Amino acid sequence: MHVETIRSRSEPRDWTIGEHTHGGLAQLIVVTSGGVRATLDEERGHQPAPVALAIPSGAVHGFRFDPGSDGLVVTIGDVRLDTGAMGPWIRTALFERGAVVRLAPEVASHVGAIGNCLLAEHEAAAVGGDVAVDALLQALLVTVARAAEAGVDNGASGAERQPDLYRTFRDAVEAHYSDHWPISRYAAELGVSESTLNRAVRRVAGCSAFEVTQERLELEARRRLRFSGTPVQQLAADLGFVDASYFARFVRRRTGRTPSDHRNG
Repeated sequence: MHVETIRSRSEPRDWTIGEHTHGGLAQLIVVTSGGVRATLDEERGHQPAPVALAIPSGAVHGFRFDPGSDGLVVTIGDVRLDTGAMGPWIRTALFERGAVVRLAPEVASHVGAIGNCLLAEHEAAAVGGDVAVDALLQALLVTVARAAEAGVDNGASGAERQPDLYRTFRDAVEAHYSDHWPISRYAAELGVSESTLNRAVRRVAGCSAFEVTQERLELEARRRLRFSGTPVQQLAADLGFVDASYFARFVRRRTGRTPSDHRNG
């Protein structure tokens, strides 16, 4: 895990962090003053402080902070995130797809205080520091996840209200989206009927189980087109498409743009 201030990271770069991606690393960006124009797999527009942005590992992200902005950038290894006491809940609330979380003033004050303590412990490297850092990191993540659940301009359903079946389904999709499993295969693996699975997904996500699989495949296609130099034919094969033309039709149908459009920005 690593903690640094937005100012120390961004001011030397003219307040701009170009679009990039991290494998195996999630990030929590807490903007306590100023604001940021953020990209999180897609343009999210200008976000005034106080706001927190949860960046899943593998997500394409970039930022242009308002000059003089401040706050924290917390980078967390996926293993550390998942092995924390609240890991599964926090991942669902914040890091499943990423989130932009508006912070009410009293929550922002609390988040800022925890964040300052976390930064101080991280930099001090004192006796017992690892224990203190773990506790403060968990407190920070829990506080932001609660704010995400409250749905202040976030539009996300509360993680604690999400059925266990939906969470398990999303885990299965994450593991097999490139295998193009039919929904009947997912249902069989989860030990439920297709209709039961679809009802659970619609209740939480407002769409069919099939649409969830297509959204995940589309997201990965956009990420790899933008940030890998893999030839389209190989990329199509890696994502389970029978040929590049079928992959191109999928991308155009889902996004309205060709693979070349995505690759050229």
